[in-house]
Amino acid sequence: VSPKGWERVRELLKDSQGISALKLYSFLAEHIDPTCGAVVADQQFLAEKLGVSRSTIIRWLNYLESKNALVRIPVAGKVCAYALDPHEVWKGYNTTKNHAA
Repeated sequence: VSPKGWERVRELLKDSQGISALKLYSFLAEHIDPTCGAVVADQQFLAEKLGVSRSTIIRWLNYLESKNALVRIPVAGKVCAYALDPHEVWKGYNTTKNHAA
């Protein structure tokens, strides 16, 4: 996570919805595919990975979209690509920093 990403985290921590949605934001940030800058998955998969219901994932996705923290790109059927701002999650954007993976 870059300095801009930490700003986003602090913004999400300002209200209870953001605190809850941070679980999904951090999962996506951790698992982003550096070749495409997104996580491609269906909502049920995300729900199972995070131990919550699909309706909770939908609520978190809607919240993150409303805060411009996430872009949802339909792929096929119920599968979407979930992209975060590459300036916030630099692993998929800039590998020139010290200690970059």
